[in-house]
Amino acid sequence: MSAGPIPLGRIIPGLTDSAGPKSPPRLPSLRQELDLVEGPRTKDGAPTWTLHDPVRNAYFRLGWSAFEILARWAPVTADELAARVKAETRLDVDREEVESLLRMLQDNHLVAAGAPGVWRVYAAHRERRRAGPWGWLLHHYLFFRVPLLRPDAALDCLTPFARPLFTRRFASLVVLALIAGLYLTGRQWDGFVARLAALTSFENLSWLMLALAGAKAVHELGHAVVAKRFGVRVPSAGLAFIVFWPRFYTETTDAWRLTDRRAQVAIDGAGIAAELVLAVAALLAWSFLPDGTLRDAALMIATVSWASTLAINLNPFMRFDGYYLLADAVGIPNLQPRAFALAVCHLRRTLLGFDEAAPELVPSTVRAWMIAYAWMVWIYRLVLFAGIALVVYHFFIKLVGIGLFLVEIGWFIARPVWREARTWWGRRAELRPTRSGFAALALLTAGFVALVVPWRGRVEAPAALRAAEFVRVFPATPGRLATVHVAEGARVAAGDPLVTLEAPDIEGQIAVVRARIAETQREIDLSAVTQASAERLGILAETLATSRRELALQEDLKSRLTVRAALGGQVRQLAEHLAPGRWISETESIALVVAPDVWTIHAYVSESDVATVEPGMQARFYPAQADVAPVPAVIEAVERTDLRTLPDAALAEPLGGTIAVRQREGRYEPVSAFYRVRLRAEPPTAVWHRTMRGEIAIAGAPRSLLRRWWQAIAAVLVRESGF
Repeated sequence: MSAGPIPLGRIIPGLTDSAGPKSPPRLPSLRQELDLVEGPRTKDGAPTWTLHDPVRNAYFRLGWSAFEILARWAPVTADELAARVKAETRLDVDREEVESLLRMLQDNHLVAAGAPGVWRVYAAHRERRRAGPWGWLLHHYLFFRVPLLRPDAALDCLTPFARPLFTRRFASLVVLALIAGLYLTGRQWDGFVARLAALTSFENLSWLMLALAGAKAVHELGHAVVAKRFGVRVPSAGLAFIVFWPRFYTETTDAWRLTDRRAQVAIDGAGIAAELVLAVAALLAWSFLPDGTLRDAALMIATVSWASTLAINLNPFMRFDGYYLLADAVGIPNLQPRAFALAVCHLRRTLLGFDEAAPELVPSTVRAWMIAYAWMVWIYRLVLFAGIALVVYHFFIKLVGIGLFLVEIGWFIARPVWREARTWWGRRAELRPTRSGFAALALLTAGFVALVVPWRGRVEAPAALRAAEFVRVFPATPGRLATVHVAEGARVAAGDPLVTLEAPDIEGQIAVVRARIAETQREIDLSAVTQASAERLGILAETLATSRRELALQEDLKSRLTVRAALGGQVRQLAEHLAPGRWISETESIALVVAPDVWTIHAYVSESDVATVEPGMQARFYPAQADVAPVPAVIEAVERTDLRTLPDAALAEPLGGTIAVRQREGRYEPVSAFYRVRLRAEPPTAVWHRTMRGEIAIAGAPRSLLRRWWQAIAAVLVRESGF
């Protein structure tokens, strides 16, 4: 649905046809094709009228005084028209109110272009709105529309078939289907959740997008069908792009012609109702369909439809259905601009003491909630545009993303604040001291001091404590455990036995080889007495040498049955299954021997902090295990190139760490830039594993928050520009 009328109430100077003092100018003629019809009554019963511009299909809601002025519009002066309205009605209309209405008509090109002096106003408007390609992109990349269909004629044919959808019988049927769907789904809840988790993974993103597109098509069809039921023309439908993200739209601007606010509310909520009915039908169908593509599609529609409707379409802070439902329900068309005007006026009065007239007169309770609503919209937009800026940065080419990021922050956040600040400065002579103004000034001063004063120098980063030297012990050969020589935590020297294994096969093989050696030696001795041939002696000598080599090999294997420490240290992670008589293969770990006096820490410092970290700085490692005391450390080296792959996988989010990563081909790639810092740690008092996850705290030089932010921004610009 299109935006509402531009609010009235701005005071303008009198217009002249040319330079130099003249008699008061006469009012210009209005365009002949304009249409003024009766509008809906407000919440308090006051009448309204709707001014329709058929060229742009735009509507403007007018109050009683504006209607009486337009009803008597003639080529007279503003004073004469105001006097005529006062004489013929009970309204107290003055010249300024007539000129305010005139400015609204001129701003929206509702005045005849041939009227004297009007061409200058229109030329000035056109010059202000003139923009090149970059200007157009700047104003329209956040939101623009592409009409694709003219569905009005087709909807006329569809309307008779849609009549059963507006009966109580159909509503009862939907409620029964919802109850049945929830009951049947509850009986298969585990399968429902498991399949939903599988379908919402990145690999099934296309399915998610198709389900969302189908649900939104039904959503817009709901708007169109209900609009036709109330006789509203639907001139176009197509795609609307929000930050280049497509969504369907239906043009139902003609709903402004309706005089019944309930009909307008029905059109506003029709899309949400249609989407929820679709979700109920899909939920019930999922319970009966066999496994396959159709069942998965029903599951996606049943979940995505209602979730997206509640999260997006019911949002009253953006120009979606929720906003129009709220505006029509409370009877305040064009709610956001009017609320903004009241909030700005209240802010200027409260903080600066400006003697500023209210843009419109509304009851105090209505004014209070409209001001609160304006502030909620501003806060929401601040968060939203900052989030869009981050999304644009991460998903566009980096240099383009940086540019669009700056546009988002500058144009949609900083620019409105700057314009209001310029207004305050231009009216500085009107400043009057107020208690709220002093409180705001004190708060701003405290915030400025917090930004510029260097009060924090501590750098915190995820880190992993590890032994510099360690050996995991495995048996050299399979065997049966005979003796365990050490316990968990025992200190051993290099070569000390850890466990002794038995291998009956090796013992038997040694006995066989020794018997063969003895037999071969006797034959050699006998051959010397019997003077055997040289060939026979050569064969016996070779057999003897082979047997002795085999014996040496078997005895070496026997000696390896005693598993020894390869380095001096402490025994860690001693296997729990070490019981005498148990067979152990060569792939089973027996223990971990850790050199206890040499420990290192690998910390991963963010881009905003790495510039302040230097070798020699003192630090302290805080283990993730609460029962382990902090470990002092000293920085040895700082890498100045950001990591493409995270070496310590234990610090990745999927494995319980704090570093956000992307998984690619079995590797963990940090989402943000991190730099590795190596530290030398003092021996921990109680470390039970070779690697321990935790956080490092580095005592750096104090820096202000403003400096931190600037360094982070500069680092991003330098990194992404390739310098």
